[in-house]
Amino acid sequence: MLVSLGTAYHDRLDISRTCVAAFHDAPWHVVLAVGDKIDPAELGPVPAHIEVHAAVPQLKVLSHAAAFVSHAGMGSTMESLAFGVPIVAVPQMTEQQANADRIAELGLGVRLSPTAVNTERLRAAVEEVATSERVAANMRDMQSRVGAAGGARAAADVLEALLEGRP
Repeated sequence: MLVSLGTAYHDRLDISRTCVAAFHDAPWHVVLAVGDKIDPAELGPVPAHIEVHAAVPQLKVLSHAAAFVSHAGMGSTMESLAFGVPIVAVPQMTEQQANADRIAELGLGVRLSPTAVNTERLRAAVEEVATSERVAANMRDMQSRVGAAGGARAAADVLEALLEGRP
């Protein structure tokens, strides 16, 4: 499982501590990216199955993840969809809140309010997204759609066509 609250608002020591507490005895290998504003020592004792890093190669970790606790920024959301990894969205700002709402609406994960995150809710949300057949089916469908969209190359082709006045 990957836990990352993004690059702009990653100073949430409370949520990082909650993650350690929620998964201290869980059967998960947890990769926790805390950013550069949190000293890992502030988390207290961390079990060996929880890795704490300032930053991680997100795409590499997502390629092995069964769940992603995320701020639901657009980049992280699209990366998660591309890899078919269900999301526990903990949005920090308005754009992320809209993304988190849509993630929940489409059944691609669940949304938790950052002010309501506690060990029980977080653990239950991760268990739900990682084991739900409905979420898995929705993720497979969306992963297929994201892949079929053509990515950056297709987007560049559309922009070039628009700049050249082509439909």
